[in-house]
Amino acid sequence: GVGGESGHAWLRLKGPHEQIVSTVLERLDVAAITDLYKAIVSLHSPRVLYALTSASEKLVFFIMSSTSVANPGFLRQLSILLLNPLLADVEFHRLMATTCSMLVGLESDQREAVVHLLAAQPPAELHRLVIVLQQYITITLYQQQAITQGVEDATKSLKLLYEANDMAAAAIQATSSLASRANTLPVPYAEFYNDAVNNEDFNLKEDFRRWKSPSRS
Repeated sequence: GVGGESGHAWLRLKGPHEQIVSTVLERLDVAAITDLYKAIVSLHSPRVLYALTSASEKLVFFIMSSTSVANPGFLRQLSILLLNPLLADVEFHRLMATTCSMLVGLESDQREAVVHLLAAQPPAELHRLVIVLQQYITITLYQQQAITQGVEDATKSLKLLYEANDMAAAAIQATSSLASRANTLPVPYAEFYNDAVNNEDFNLKEDFRRWKSPSRS
């Protein structure tokens, strides 16, 4: 799991991507990667953080410009990228926006592989990613007071997590005596509900109109 020496799929999923996802997670030293990120961030050096952000963005652009055939290691690269704590830092929200844009633009086979990868994550990690995305959506909505491209991409990325959550729940249910799908969900459905969007003070209809027809603003 996340706290171990290496990443291991906590759940075995059936499908065409099962073997490659299991291999990626088994060979990924999640604890070491997490510790390295923490050590870098703890330096509190703007220059170092800029270098980490720049390198991460280059990785995102590399994934975006490569096909699954040309870049067979993209699942491993994505796994390392998603562990980056700067994704949750408001000062580096551009990195989150770029990452979401990359996820939205994946080829269909890559997208399916990513859903499998996310479904195989420990529940705590899947939950963390949901929280990070929701935080980005909420902060961006309140700061921009409009549905931006970043919010749209983040919402679509959240859908990947939702699908992964359902996939994991179905796999658990298949090997469990629990009758209810809700009881097997790694992340409760309520966590995918965004309070900012549904807040009475947030005029979603007006912002949607602005987003669809900016010239009318």
